[in-house]
Amino acid sequence: MSYPGGSQKIVVPESASVSMLVPGKREQLVKGAPVNLTMDGSGMALRVQVSAP
Repeated sequence: MSYPGGSQKIVVPESASVSMLVPGKREQLVKGAPVNLTMDGSGMALRVQVSAP
Protein backbone atom coordinates (compact mmCIF):
# COMPACT_ATOMS: atom_id res chain seq x y z
CA MET A 1 0.00 0.00 0.00
CA SER A 2 1.36 3.42 -0.92
CA TYR A 3 0.34 6.62 0.80
CA PRO A 4 1.72 10.15 1.04
CA GLY A 5 4.98 9.89 2.95
CA GLY A 6 5.66 6.20 2.45
CA SER A 7 4.48 2.72 1.69
CA GLN A 8 3.90 -0.52 3.55
CA LYS A 9 3.52 -4.18 2.60
CA ILE A 10 0.36 -5.73 4.00
CA VAL A 11 -0.28 -9.47 3.93
CA VAL A 12 -3.96 -10.43 3.84
CA PRO A 13 -4.74 -14.09 4.57
CA GLU A 14 -7.03 -15.95 2.17
CA SER A 15 -9.49 -16.46 5.04
CA ALA A 16 -9.97 -12.69 5.50
CA SER A 17 -13.48 -11.35 5.05
CA VAL A 18 -13.75 -8.68 2.37
CA SER A 19 -16.81 -6.49 2.01
CA MET A 20 -17.93 -3.48 0.02
CA LEU A 21 -20.18 -0.66 1.18
CA VAL A 22 -23.15 -0.01 -1.09
CA PRO A 23 -26.30 2.07 -0.58
CA GLY A 24 -29.04 0.08 1.08
CA LYS A 25 -32.72 0.35 1.84
CA ARG A 26 -34.53 0.93 5.11
CA GLU A 27 -36.23 -2.48 4.69
CA GLN A 28 -32.84 -4.17 5.28
CA LEU A 29 -32.91 -3.06 8.93
CA VAL A 30 -34.76 -6.06 10.30
CA LYS A 31 -34.79 -7.61 13.75
CA GLY A 32 -31.75 -9.84 14.21
CA ALA A 33 -29.67 -8.33 11.37
CA PRO A 34 -26.09 -7.56 12.47
CA VAL A 35 -25.36 -3.82 12.34
CA ASN A 36 -22.34 -1.57 12.75
CA LEU A 37 -22.87 2.11 13.57
CA THR A 38 -20.58 5.07 12.95
CA MET A 39 -21.58 7.86 15.32
CA ASP A 40 -20.52 11.44 15.99
CA GLY A 41 -19.61 12.80 19.43
CA SER A 42 -23.24 13.55 20.32
CA GLY A 43 -24.44 9.99 19.64
CA MET A 44 -26.04 10.74 16.24
CA ALA A 45 -25.62 7.87 13.78
CA LEU A 46 -23.67 9.02 10.72
CA ARG A 47 -23.73 5.64 9.00
CA VAL A 48 -25.49 2.34 9.61
CA GLN A 49 -23.98 -0.80 8.08
CA VAL A 50 -26.24 -3.84 8.03
CA SER A 51 -25.34 -7.42 7.11
CA ALA A 52 -27.69 -10.15 5.97
CA PRO A 53 -28.91 -12.15 9.03
